[in-house]
Amino acid sequence: MPASGVSAVALNVTTTQATSNGYLTAYPDGSSRPTASNLNFVAGQTVANLVIVKVGSDGKVALFSGSTGTTQLIADVSGYYRADGDTGATGTLKALSPSRILDTRSAIGATGPIGPGQTVHLQVAGRGGVPSEYLGAVVMNVTATKPTAAGYVTVFPDGTTKPTSSNLNFSTGQTVPNLVVAKVGTNGRVALYNGSSGTVQLIADVAGYFQACCDNYPDAPQYPGSYATLNPARILDTRVGNGASGPVQPGATVHLQVTGKGGVPAKAVDSVALNLTVTQPAKSGYLTAYPDGTTRPTASNLNFSTGKTVPNLVMAKVGADGKVAVYNGSSSTVQIVADVAGYYISGFQLGSLLWKPLGLPIANNIVPSGVISCSSTTFCMVVATGGAVYVFDGATWRTSTPIPGADEYAEYASVACTSATFCQVMDDQDGSIYGWDGSTWTPRSAFDNSDPDSRVSCTTTSFCMAVTQIAYATWNGSRWSQASFGETSSTRDVSCISTTMCVRAAFGISADQTTDESLVSLWDGTQWGAPTIVNSAPDNDTAAWNGAVSCATSTYCITIDELGHTEAFNGTTWSAPSATAISETIQPFSLSISCASQNFCLAADAESYYAFNGLSWTDQQVLDKSLLYNSFVDVSCPRGTNFCGYADIHGAVATGSPN
Repeated sequence: MPASGVSAVALNVTTTQATSNGYLTAYPDGSSRPTASNLNFVAGQTVANLVIVKVGSDGKVALFSGSTGTTQLIADVSGYYRADGDTGATGTLKALSPSRILDTRSAIGATGPIGPGQTVHLQVAGRGGVPSEYLGAVVMNVTATKPTAAGYVTVFPDGTTKPTSSNLNFSTGQTVPNLVVAKVGTNGRVALYNGSSGTVQLIADVAGYFQACCDNYPDAPQYPGSYATLNPARILDTRVGNGASGPVQPGATVHLQVTGKGGVPAKAVDSVALNLTVTQPAKSGYLTAYPDGTTRPTASNLNFSTGKTVPNLVMAKVGADGKVAVYNGSSSTVQIVADVAGYYISGFQLGSLLWKPLGLPIANNIVPSGVISCSSTTFCMVVATGGAVYVFDGATWRTSTPIPGADEYAEYASVACTSATFCQVMDDQDGSIYGWDGSTWTPRSAFDNSDPDSRVSCTTTSFCMAVTQIAYATWNGSRWSQASFGETSSTRDVSCISTTMCVRAAFGISADQTTDESLVSLWDGTQWGAPTIVNSAPDNDTAAWNGAVSCATSTYCITIDELGHTEAFNGTTWSAPSATAISETIQPFSLSISCASQNFCLAADAESYYAFNGLSWTDQQVLDKSLLYNSFVDVSCPRGTNFCGYADIHGAVATGSPN
């Protein structure tokens, strides 16, 4: 765990060797102890329960023993929530000091005892620090006490069909707690069902909530570490051969497939919330859940006695194979049940592309532009307004040497890197070009005139092509040489494969002034060829005047215009790929495209991302929807890789791959 920046921790807390009955309360250190409990125990019993507890300002949590005797405590940390992760985005956790919102013994939230087969409709929105809106799920410690018969409790979104799952199991007269992450119904309530033939008293202490969508964010969680709540689904029951066959032998491990099951997606999953239950144990023991394919840790998730049915919520990290390993630490057989309640995402899933942010954001308010170039999976450079420079080394982002002489308003339209020791960056205002050698910047040249559509593309340290709307310049390894296109079209972008192969995207108007035209032309090493029309549209306010182009090889390029029309080049001719328009609502601002191969391109505008797999485009949402209509988005995918870099005006940067 990091030393700072933590808002809450997920701890599996265990009491053992208790000399008398009691309970345990976990709460932020330095704050008043709440009237809540996290687990209950009796003398001589070993009891475990998962706790999500807010961290005090001193970096500590307090564990209070509400017993007249002594007890030993064990805590296994299974995760933490970042303090800067409370962005308001869907799926982020807001930790609270525990607050009791249900106690049927004293008519708090509902009046008990709760009869057999009855359901408590508990209002959670607007209570105990939980907001009344933008509420996705609540974190509650639910306790069943004074049951007159054995049974179970199922917690689910109020107003929905009760699932075939359980959150805690109890025997006659037993007090049993369990942490529950419960999706909230549209009426702001959760339902608690008594699956018993007798009565039971129920207690619920709220410890936090997961935020839901609001005005600036999409419905689905997008930030890594954010939580997606599911209606509980049973993905393991060894009693009936669901997920694995039982009974599970002593010292044996169940390799449980969790991705692609019970609503959990097949990709971009970091960990899952499982309500793990052991039943029919022939002897006492424990269960340990951990990422499949890794070394089993010296930790436990639940402890059980002979013949007892014991549940516990588990935050289990998922192995690279999409599985969670569940180990039976007993000298005899057990049956195991697992109900999935949600999952934490590991990255931005955009079509086939999985984004993982690195140092997000790298800086605050990079306005109005942030351009990026990645030469490999271990080097990217971002140049921001004001000349600030950031580099990526394959693991982290860091601040690097700024552009010399830049004032706070200096803007950069394009950066091109062939390696960590060679980059060229182009000023958006006056056409100035600066060269990077890995440690310092050197002024190179300046166009006689410039414009906001300046672009630069480099293939080696001895060849680059820079363009403005009406002029271009070539780099020979020591100097830039400028020339004019000699035509009326307006150049927007350029992409080079070699000294004899570049493609530029341009905009023109028909001779009769009635039609806007998307144009492309080829560089042969000596001169630019005549423009070719790849798309045309009536001359109006939504004309296809903004374009971008990227080449993966000398026989594969794609160009895109602001109407979403795309054309592919095979080395000889241009033709429409399978999907001729990626979106009818594409935003023209900051249109960018980058192709790593014929089967992997990424296009971006000010609002959305679009992934191309060689056959079709997939329309996807932007990484941060709060930047809608206000973001400079730039993408860079090194050729021959499954990797891309991303930058926007708020300093958000990320890398991703389709793996």
